[in-house]
Amino acid sequence: MLRKLSIQQLALIVQLELVFENDFTVFTGETGSGKSMLLGALQLISGEKADFSLTLSDEKKTIVEAEFNIHSEFISSLLNEHELDEESSLIIRRELYKGKSRAFVNDTPVSLQVLKELSEQLIYIHSQHAFLELKNTLFITDFVDILCDTLSIREEYQKTYDSYNKILKQIDELTNHLSQANKEKDYLQFQLEELNKLQLNKINYHDLETQWEQIENKDKIEETLYLIQHVLNDEKQVIDQLNELKNQVVKQKGIQSQFQDFSERINSVVLELKEIVSDSTRILDSIQEESTNKEELQNQLSHFNHVLIKHKVKNQNELIAVFDTLSATNHQIENGEEEIKKLKETSLILEKKMIELDEEVQKNRLKKIPNIEGEIKELLDDLNLKNSSFQIKLEKQELFGPLGSRKVVFYFSANKGAEAKPIEKIASGGEISRIMLIIQYKLSEKKLLPTLILDEIDSGVSGEVAFKMAKMMKKMGENLQLFVITHLPQVAASGKQHYKVFKQSNQNTTTTSVQILDFEQRKLEIAQLMSGEKINEAALQNAFLLMDESKK
Repeated sequence: MLRKLSIQQLALIVQLELVFENDFTVFTGETGSGKSMLLGALQLISGEKADFSLTLSDEKKTIVEAEFNIHSEFISSLLNEHELDEESSLIIRRELYKGKSRAFVNDTPVSLQVLKELSEQLIYIHSQHAFLELKNTLFITDFVDILCDTLSIREEYQKTYDSYNKILKQIDELTNHLSQANKEKDYLQFQLEELNKLQLNKINYHDLETQWEQIENKDKIEETLYLIQHVLNDEKQVIDQLNELKNQVVKQKGIQSQFQDFSERINSVVLELKEIVSDSTRILDSIQEESTNKEELQNQLSHFNHVLIKHKVKNQNELIAVFDTLSATNHQIENGEEEIKKLKETSLILEKKMIELDEEVQKNRLKKIPNIEGEIKELLDDLNLKNSSFQIKLEKQELFGPLGSRKVVFYFSANKGAEAKPIEKIASGGEISRIMLIIQYKLSEKKLLPTLILDEIDSGVSGEVAFKMAKMMKKMGENLQLFVITHLPQVAASGKQHYKVFKQSNQNTTTTSVQILDFEQRKLEIAQLMSGEKINEAALQNAFLLMDESKK
């Protein structure tokens, strides 16, 4: 249940805090007093899109905070799913500031989607435009399935239907892909053979390019290598001279100890230079050998670069990725038919399950709908629509849809002998108000939600019908927490709590305030609803009698 609602800087509301009981609460007030702002605040809490034109100031935050007492395993699972702290109370907060909106659950930032998921389990707002729900196939189908106790079966059907259609889409996509791929199969095979010849996983083409650069610069490289050998290895050249120097130093090491160190260092240099000579000889031999394979290497690199350009890639690794992609496509072609066969087998299993679930839903609906029609007709009679007729028809569809093989349609006639037609096409405003109240009344018996808000659901009615609607609302308040925004004195008198919404003005500003009324204040407010601005003793007496009558 909604325990507390706090509002700051929203439209004409500067600061407001309301504490509620778990029963039937009414709100009254003149048109334009700001009752819609309370509804707007709750819509913000429910995750609706923010209207920043309602913020009082760009310099101050608009804050709406609602505290709920929760006793729901499903809410607990939702909180755990989104890693939110679970406490005895659930506090939801929306903040609007400088064009930005933020949402919090128990002081933890959340997305609006999380807010919507939570609020759907906490509160339902029946706004003035809720009559459009009668045109909403999902709304009326849910209503029927809730009363028929078939909602869980239909939801399982919906999951199966979604899975079935997903499989059909996969089959269609794979079939089209396979058809296109088969048209290009020969070219695909040619590409794979061409790439296979390159032996991309065995040959390092970067090394081949290095070899080619060496061959291209063969003369300069050889000249440098020969110079190394000439300087280091020819007669009376560096190595020989160093060896002679080493021998002289060795002779002196007995006289001066440092000569031992000189001898070792000279020997190290000689060994290093000999290695340079050896390496240069090896490189020379290699270049001469590679030169004999120049044409073969040129052809190999030319083919590699041609394939790079063909596939619009820059290096060997990217070409390997192309090969892997083409191989995967080829694998799909080779195994595609088998995969399609498996998908079709799965689709048949899902289709069979879908049909069985749908048949179960329709069977249970047909069994219980006559009783539901009878109960709704009794309530229509109570609300002075004694000559009306109400039918729930299950119209067969050509194809299975997300809600089953049949479309749920409400047929209505307000007059005896008149042909019943789809309700959204024929019912008047007052009739729709009564029908929507009956729908909410029947749903309240199931205790699906802890809190229900009805915004002027009683518009277009008066007199005896208003009395009967008030009694229905009072009974609804026994099953859930009910808030009703109303202009009817009969409804206002039936609430256990009564709040008045009103404007206050001074020289510079106008603000909206909300006040809980005591007995005398309620009597005055109800008298005003009954007789207008001029309130006399008779009006006050009638208000008292109305309040007394509503207690029965």
